[in-house]
Amino acid sequence: MSTVDIQYCLRHFITHEELLAKVGITADDLKEWQDAGIFPHSSYTLEFKNKVVSMFEPSPPTSVLYLYPPGSLEWAKKVCEVEQSKKILKLHFAQGIRLGLQQAKEQGIEDPLGLEGVSVTNMIDKHWGHFLNGSYGIGLKNTAPEHIALYGATIRVIDAWLKEYSDAPAISIEQREILKRAVDLLDSICAEQTLSVNDNDTREQYIDLPRQRYLSAVDLKIQNNNTPTA
Repeated sequence: MSTVDIQYCLRHFITHEELLAKVGITADDLKEWQDAGIFPHSSYTLEFKNKVVSMFEPSPPTSVLYLYPPGSLEWAKKVCEVEQSKKILKLHFAQGIRLGLQQAKEQGIEDPLGLEGVSVTNMIDKHWGHFLNGSYGIGLKNTAPEHIALYGATIRVIDAWLKEYSDAPAISIEQREILKRAVDLLDSICAEQTLSVNDNDTREQYIDLPRQRYLSAVDLKIQNNNTPTA
C-alpha cells in the first residue's frame, strides 16, 4: 500500500481507538456489538510490519489498524440509545432505506423495485448484511441508511437504462437526462477514492463510462441552454 493510500485512509476514516474513545465504550463492548450483528465491522484493516531492531528477531512484529467510516459514530450512538436492541436497530435501518428510496424518487430516480413489497424487503436485508460487514464504508462517503438506499437505487436505474438503450440506434436528450440524474447522484454519494478493486470498478462502470459514452450531448445541451443570447 502506498503512502498516498495510507494518507487517504487516515484522512477519511477513524481508527478503532478513536471510535472507542469518542463513543465511550471498551474494545470488548465493540466486539460484543459486532458478534451480536448490531454494529459494522471495520471497512479497512491495515497491517504494518514494524522495523526490526534485532538481527535475532525471526520476523518483524505486525501492527494492525482497524478503520471505520465517520458515520460509525452516529450508529454507535444509536446502538447506545436503544440499549443494543437488534430489532429496533434493524427497524431504524429499514426506515432509513425507505426514506432514501423516497428521496431518490423525489429527485427523479424511479427505482425499478418500487418503494414497497417483497423485493424491497429482501433488498433491505441484503443492504443490512453489507452494512454490517463494513462494505459500504469503502465505497460511500456516508454510510447512513438513506445514502445506502440512494446508492442501490441509482445503480439499479443505471443498469436498467443501459440494458434498454445501450444498443439503441437513437437516444433522445430526455432519455439521456434520466441517466444523467442517476449518474450525478451516484457520483455525489460515492467515495472519491477507494482501495478496493470492486468499488473502483463500480465507479468506472456506473459513473465514468456512462458519462463518456452517453452524456456529453446532455452536458452540451445544458450549457447551450444556459448561454446568454445576444
